[in-house]
Amino acid sequence: MSLTNPHPCTLIAIADNIEVQIVEHTPKIDKSVEEAVNEAWKEAEKAGKTNGRVIGFLDYAISPEGQVIINAYIGQYKHFYVPRTNPEIKKIIKPIGVCGVISDAEENYLIGRRNQKVTQYPGHLEFPPSGGLNVKDMDGSIIRAKDSLLREFCEETVFAPVHIKNLKPMGLLLDQNDEVYDIAFSIKLKTAFSSQANLRAEYAEEIIAPLKRIPQLLENDLSVPTMPILCRTISLLQ
Repeated sequence: MSLTNPHPCTLIAIADNIEVQIVEHTPKIDKSVEEAVNEAWKEAEKAGKTNGRVIGFLDYAISPEGQVIINAYIGQYKHFYVPRTNPEIKKIIKPIGVCGVISDAEENYLIGRRNQKVTQYPGHLEFPPSGGLNVKDMDGSIIRAKDSLLREFCEETVFAPVHIKNLKPMGLLLDQNDEVYDIAFSIKLKTAFSSQANLRAEYAEEIIAPLKRIPQLLENDLSVPTMPILCRTISLLQ
């Protein structure tokens, strides 16, 4: 069986130095779209949703030294959530998040299978951790993307920052279908993975595999959009 990933993901840039800076920006939203969002949001609020803040991607540049500088802005969560749960409403915010690839001292990689209760990609394989940039990690106008990643790392795995030997950015990715940007990180542990659980209970299954085995896993199983391009990025950097 060969499964094709229907959601292409692009490696925009390979870089080990990535900075996210917050700039002033207000998305232009047609009055009719805003009204549709507000109407749909009333139902979301009844379901317990709250209108927090989300980091939106604006543009990026690469310096002569190879640093990727990302301009981002703070938007309203409802402008992200509603269009992604109502396909007839055009997407307003292109969010930017973080994702990581964890390897151990024996050059094995940690893969998780998303459980069936998640709204996106249930049962799909992915490299943990992943999540959004967090406004709590702002230092002046700079978002500390590494801190956002470490928060997800601690929430999704049994490890803590003290277990990490090396943590560095690999590059900037774009999920073209979902219009989501990700800053990808390499996370190298000091020791080998445990023979017991390495991931939290939110994952239905965990797989430990060397890099050379992962393409076969992807060929015969479903995976999130970022996983194939992350595999290729790792290979390019080796």
